[in-house]
This record gives sequence, structure tokens and C-alpha cells, in this order.
Amino acid sequence: MSGRLSDPLFDDLEAIAAMRRYYDWKLDLIRPHLGPRVMEVGCGTGLILDRLRGHDRVVGVDINARCLARAAERVRGRPEVVLRQLDVQAPDFPGRVETPHSAVVFMNSLELIEDDAAALRNAAAE
Repeated sequence: MSGRLSDPLFDDLEAIAAMRRYYDWKLDLIRPHLGPRVMEVGCGTGLILDRLRGHDRVVGVDINARCLARAAERVRGRPEVVLRQLDVQAPDFPGRVETPHSAVVFMNSLELIEDDAAALRNAAAE
């Protein structure tokens, strides 16, 4: 662990990164609906962000700084990808993200958000 405190969410995301075909399949399901500007809320360590290619702009949002640091490693060298450490439940969320987006996705994250109704409202208001 090299002196770092354990982060179960980060550790789980790193463990499932090897499930490449699963993540490819998930993206294949949503790809036709995305459009040119995509925001992924709860992007975690970037397992989906890394696969979002061919879009004008991709914004990854997460509250976990350690996960975002790993996501930044995955998408390094891709100027169309922007990462933001934000809480989608916060009332000021809509004013703190780049707009507009052609699609906002929650890939395996909505179930982890305490106030999912607020998260959906805020994401839709952006």
C-alpha cells in the first residue's frame, strides 16, 4: 500500500479494470446515443472515459480525488477530455461544469450517490 490509506472504491475499480470486454460492451450499448459532447458523472478511475473516443468534448466528473488522478493517467494526451472534481449533489453543480452536453451518463455511479434525485436534477440542469 506504500503508506496510503486504503480506499475500497479505488481498489475495486482497479481490480475490475481487467474486465475489458465488459466495459467495451457497456460502451457499445450507449455509444449510438452520445453525440459530440459527453459528460460522465462518477467517472471513477476512467474505465469508460478511456473508451470515449471520437467526441468533440468529454468531461469526467467525480468527487474522489484519487480516482480522478488515476483517470488523468488513463486519458493523458487527450485534449478533448476534461476532468472535474465536483459533487453532482451540490446545488451549485450546474454552474460549475462546461455546457452544453449532448449526453450525460452515470455508468455504475448513480447507485453510489446518496441523493440520486438531486444528482439527476443537477445533471439535467447543466
